Amino acid sequence: MVFNTGDEVVALLEKALEVEKAFEASAQWEAYVAAQTGDFQDTLFQMMSESQHHKTMCEQLIGKVRTVHPFHLKDVTPREFNFKGKSDQEIMQELKKTEELMASTYRRIREAIIESDTSGFIDPADREEMIQMLDFLVGQEEMHTRMVSSRMGNVQRIR
Repeated sequence: MVFNTGDEVVALLEKALEVEKAFEASAQWEAYVAAQTGDFQDTLFQMMSESQHHKTMCEQLIGKVRTVHPFHLKDVTPREFNFKGKSDQEIMQELKKTEELMASTYRRIREAIIESDTSGFIDPADREEMIQMLDFLVGQEEMHTRMVSSRMGNVQRIR
């Protein structure tokens, strides 16, 4: 994939922001309250805290991109998650899928920025910083995937 305009970059970052906002907001709190084990709650609490930082980073990334049309960071509708009535295992499976999606999204945005001539919509210094930020986000999401996977194994063994 190659970006031709800043609007294309921002559109994908907005999608990532939607998911990060949902995790920071009610979804993870709902899962946290529904969790049946303290270990699971600890994992969710860490993920919620880090998701706030990821949301801020997405907003910063968006701010580094020049768009064709005037762009104002708007309130993004968070993606909805529903964990009511689900077991720890079911919640973990859904979280794992989302973490994998986020790692893949950040990785693809990073690769596309590297492969694109972004000189018309990203300053060279900002481009390098964006790549570093996206590297960090990929690493965080991959770590979350491993955390969730390890907890899934624990839940399976307990039951």
